[in-house]
Amino acid sequence: MRALAGAVLLFFLGACAAGPRPMPSALSAPERLAFSEAVLDQARGVSATFEIEAEGSKQATLTGTLHLVSPNALSLVAEGTFAGESVKAELDSRSGEVNRSTSKGAEVSGHRDPPAPALTLAVCLGLTRMGLLHNVARLIGDQGVDHAQGGVDGWVKAVDVKEGGPDTVASEPCHRLTFGVEVQGKRSGEASLCLSDATSLPLHRRQTVHLDDGELTVVETLHWTVK
Repeated sequence: MRALAGAVLLFFLGACAAGPRPMPSALSAPERLAFSEAVLDQARGVSATFEIEAEGSKQATLTGTLHLVSPNALSLVAEGTFAGESVKAELDSRSGEVNRSTSKGAEVSGHRDPPAPALTLAVCLGLTRMGLLHNVARLIGDQGVDHAQGGVDGWVKAVDVKEGGPDTVASEPCHRLTFGVEVQGKRSGEASLCLSDATSLPLHRRQTVHLDDGELTVVETLHWTVK
C-alpha cells in the first residue's frame, strides 16, 4: 500500500507544477494526506492567517500568520494568550539564518540560529500531523521548531488515516480525514483535518491530545492566500 501511494503521488506531483493544486478525487485517505503534505512542503509564495483555540489542561487563544517563501525560507508570527499570559512569538528564516523572538508578559528574548535544512518540512508536517500549536508553543517557550534539522517524518506520524467525508470551511469545500497522532511510536492523540478541494492545503484541524496532566482540545483554522 505504501509503495502504491508513493507511485500515485510521484505521478501527480511530477505532472503538475509545484505548489497548491486541486486534490485528485481518486486518492485514498492516506494518499490524500500525503499529497497535501507534499503540496504544503513545496508551496512557494503562499501565505496563511490562522486562529488557534486550546481548552483543557492548557488554555490558548492565538492568531497569526505563516508565509512560505522558498525552500527553508519562511516567517511565522503568533500572538494572543497562552497559559494565562499575553504572548507573541516570531520566527523568520528569509535571510538564511533562523531569527526568532518571544515576548511573554514583560519578558522579551531573541535568538539567531544557524540555517535549518529541514525547517519548512518540520513546520509543514508539524502543522498537518501535530497541529501548528506544537511549534508555536515551542517558540513561546524560547525553543526552536521541533526537528528543523531533520527527522520529523520518522518522529511524528499520522496513523490509521480514514475518510471523514466532504465538508466546508468558510464556504470553501474540503475533504475531512481522521487519524491518530503517534509521537516516537506512542499514541498521543486523535485528529481531524479538512483539506481544500481546490488547493489541497489544510483549512481546519481538530485534535484531542492526551497529556500527563489531562486532555487538551485544540482547534486550528487557516485561511490561505495563493499568489
